[in-house]
Amino acid sequence: MKPLGTRIAIALAAALVLSVAPRATAHVETQVKEEPAAVAEPLTRIPPDYPPSALRRAIGGNAVVLVYVDEKGAITRGVVLNEEPGGEGFGAATLRAVKRWTFKAGKPGQYVVEHVFKTETPSRAGEAPPTDPAGQPLANYTAPVYPQVAKAEMLRGDVLLLVTVHRDGHVKKVKILKETPANYGFGKAAAAAVSTWPFPKHSPGDYQVPIHFEPP
Repeated sequence: MKPLGTRIAIALAAALVLSVAPRATAHVETQVKEEPAAVAEPLTRIPPDYPPSALRRAIGGNAVVLVYVDEKGAITRGVVLNEEPGGEGFGAATLRAVKRWTFKAGKPGQYVVEHVFKTETPSRAGEAPPTDPAGQPLANYTAPVYPQVAKAEMLRGDVLLLVTVHRDGHVKKVKILKETPANYGFGKAAAAAVSTWPFPKHSPGDYQVPIHFEPP
């Protein structure tokens, strides 16, 4: 049974494309298209940050970047091929993230990555359940419980989690990225609930989950 005092919003995106929203009143969905221009093979990927100014104004966008990889797997240089809209920082944010990727040695070449940034308003509790990476509602999920220590002051709370999902659909790890206000148990309550959520099989990766708490 889901407490009336908790409102949940989820942004699920692959580990390649996670962006950390500075607030939980909007969720960020980032989609990625990677296209190897030669034979460069990425080993690790760093998620980009959503440009703060664009996020505050709920502006979506996309960027396409190209990086050059040498024989050692190191990136020698990178360029922004395209960004829309211009001047919002999507190209720079994407390039900064991709330059921190590591590539397999012995496979030099080029690599093209496209990031799509999107914001939308989360749903209220009871209106819609959390959704999986494909946008389908999660079944049998447990809603976070409003922490007892916060009840005395009837506080609202916001939490942003980074959730690592195994290929079989179970949650391997939950990390609290942001908790406001701190020291009232919002982070632990959110993490405890989300760690039990059943995700679809064959959708491994790191997902960001923002959760908002309202006093009961």
